[in-house]
Amino acid sequence: MRRSSICSTLLIAFAAGTNPAASSAQIQASERAVVGQTIDGTTLTLEYSRPLVRGRELFGGIVPWDVVWTPGANWATTLDVDRNLRLNGVDVPAGKYSVWAIPREDQWLLMLNEDPEVFHFMKPDSAQASVHVPVVPRSGPHTEMLTWSFSEVRGDFGVLAMSWGDAVLPMRVEVEPTRPV
Repeated sequence: MRRSSICSTLLIAFAAGTNPAASSAQIQASERAVVGQTIDGTTLTLEYSRPLVRGRELFGGIVPWDVVWTPGANWATTLDVDRNLRLNGVDVPAGKYSVWAIPREDQWLLMLNEDPEVFHFMKPDSAQASVHVPVVPRSGPHTEMLTWSFSEVRGDFGVLAMSWGDAVLPMRVEVEPTRPV
């Protein structure tokens, strides 16, 4: 009986160690994240991967100036909005978009493309984007992991910001008020 018990234990241990699902699982270098916010009845949801700085030179380094880049990693960052809104004064129709940017030292160009399911190597032509939003970058406290957040929400507006390294991209989000003044 003891031999049977040992054989059973070894068989279970072997089976657990050769589980294809367990053996294929690995830690992602840039973990997925989702951030959402409702502003006066309008819901915005961003899905993105979160790369780390890891001591690298970011803008002008691994992310070249004047080159299209998705602010994230792996699959393109997506923005899903359920009602029309304005982003830094630019009209954004309801829908789901892939998010792209052309970083520049003085002013970035954020682009929303109507094809949301795009891998980050498949950069769209900037002219193909359906929405172009100018954004003035700011310096901020060091953020090791790329982060999208809503730093302010009041009434019918909010501030959506991307932070990575020492760069912060704040964007004013304005929605149609549910109760116009």
